[in-house]
Order: sequence, then C-alpha cells, then structure tokens
Amino acid sequence: MSKFHKNEIRIGGYADALRMMEEKGGMVFPPRADAKNVQHTTLQIGNRSITFWPEGSESRLEELRQLGEVLGLEEHDPLSYTPGRLARRFLEEVIRANDFSVDPHPRKYARYWGDKYLKMAQDGSHWHYIYYQPISEPVYAIELDLKSAYFTSLLSFDSLFYHQDKGFRPDGGALERFRQLAPILSQYKDFRLQLLGILAQYEKRFEKFDENLQLVRKTQPDIAWGSAFNATHKAIKNVFDSMQHCHQMLGKYLLRSHTDCLLIRADTPEEVENRVVSYLNRKSFTLACKKQKGKHKFGLSKFWDINTGIIGRHPVGGKITVEEFLERDGISVELFRQPVPEEIVKRWSKWLDNSSD
Repeated sequence: MSKFHKNEIRIGGYADALRMMEEKGGMVFPPRADAKNVQHTTLQIGNRSITFWPEGSESRLEELRQLGEVLGLEEHDPLSYTPGRLARRFLEEVIRANDFSVDPHPRKYARYWGDKYLKMAQDGSHWHYIYYQPISEPVYAIELDLKSAYFTSLLSFDSLFYHQDKGFRPDGGALERFRQLAPILSQYKDFRLQLLGILAQYEKRFEKFDENLQLVRKTQPDIAWGSAFNATHKAIKNVFDSMQHCHQMLGKYLLRSHTDCLLIRADTPEEVENRVVSYLNRKSFTLACKKQKGKHKFGLSKFWDINTGIIGRHPVGGKITVEEFLERDGISVELFRQPVPEEIVKRWSKWLDNSSD
C-alpha cells in the first residue's frame, strides 16, 4: 500500500487551506497561478497532509486516475491523486530513481548532488536559450522544435546518476526502465515535465503565518534525488548548449530561438539546414515542424520582441497585441493569411509532413 493513502482529502481550495492553517498551523503549498489544468492546494501539518481539490475537479482527477492505471500505480482512493504524488511514486516505485544502493562504491557516489549543479539550478538560466533578431519587414519562415527536448536529452545519457567529479555512476537500470516507458510517457507531455521538474527541484516553496499572523512566503532546501538531480540539470544544460550551437550554425538565418524552438528563414540554404539536422541527430534530438491547433507554424513571419510576433496565421503573445503592433507599423494582417508561394512550400515540404504539436 502506498504511503500516500494516508493523505486526507477535502473538497475546497486555497482559501480553505489558509483558514485551516490559521487554526491548526502548518504550511500551505499553493496552486500554480500559471497552470493550465485544475490545481489542488496542499496543507502540511507535521507528517499529515490535507489536499484540497476545488469543486468541478472530477475530470482532472479521472485523467490522473487513468494515468496512474497506465503506469501501474493504482490508488485506493482516486482523490489521493495529485500530479506531484503520482510523479514521485513513478520515480520511486517504477524507475527506482532514488535507489542509491546500486552504486557499488563504498561511498555510494550516486547519493550525492553537486555544488556545480545546485548553483546552476538556483540561477535557472540554463532552462531557456533565448534569441531574437529584429527585422523591419515580414519574411517567410518555419518554426522547428526539438521533440521532447529535455526528456530526450536525459534518456541519451549512460545513467540516471551523475556525480560532478566521478562522472556517471551505476543506476541499477533506472534509466533503461525510463527508456522502456518512453513510448507511454510520450503521450503525456505535462507528466514528463512534472517528472523532470521533481528531479530538478532544489527547494520547496510554501506559505505560512508568522508570529504576527502575517502570511509569508518561505523556501526550504529540498534535493531528494542525489546525483539524478545532477543528471537532470546536465540534460537541461545540454539542450541549452545544443540550441546555442544551432544558433551559431544558422547565423543570420535564425530569427528567433526560445527554449527548444528555432524560427528560421525560408531562404536558409539546404546545406545549412542539413548541417543543423545532422548535428542534432548526433545528439539524439529529432526536429519537427511546430504545429498549433492543427496548423503548421510556417509562413510570413515577424517578431517585435522575443514574446510578441506572428508566424503565418499564428499570433504569439496574444492576438490583440499582435494586431495592435501590425496596425502601428502599417502592416495588414491579411498579408499573413495569403497562401505561401508554392516554391517555398516545396522547399520545406519534408517538414510539413513531419510535424509536432
């Protein structure tokens, strides 16, 4: 029986958790403000956890229940599911990502995280390689992205355990179990990111009341995964370095790079494109044309900053904002809705048949 069966579950939200904390103490782990899915709130009082799910969470809980079933992690009470608990159980029980005893060295180097990777985690800049090239007039471009970039990077390693001085340590097959389940996990992007986020975590963020009953935000050190923490940040940095090298190879043909996406000009020479693809394939990455709402991110493009622009019919940073910029610059939005010239479609046709949502 999972240790998570002991959690108390209630229907409610963040305000309910605060009221209980005011009465009984503890600390609250609030829901993420930027999350797309229905979020829970957890109140922890000593070893006791109370999870509050808002009314109307049934479909979200059913999604989690189904995922748990697929992964072989069934719960006695479906309300006990949260994305974090499910991810931790997967890492502990299925992958066995914290079984440091498999390292044969007496010092069990698989157990230790490194200062180098802690500093990297605290800085956080290695998560996103960002570049933007200002252009005055729209140009035809295509957005290509690295499929499952962080996940692929981690799975390309020799082991899930990496010591910053001793290198890769034996992991008892943990990474191989990860690889075997990759086809299943490929269908659950949010869960993959949850797994990586937990492995990369270096602190807990929570709220509690101080002695004056003022709500304060606090952090607490939290690295539970030993040298799997190092390997995860090494994998994230590997994506950053790969994107940076792609930028160097593309030069003036790169219009924008954000994390794992490359917006490249349609007049990019094929030899430059092939060099980039060959390099990424050697690094175990696969490129695909980005899609949004079933449509390729391909066509006449313009960006005003890293987060505001348009690719074909796809506004980035909000439709209203983009239309305001177009109007300011005297550019008709209808220009972006016209068909892409046939010779450009033909030039990039292989990517339009190999797409990524």
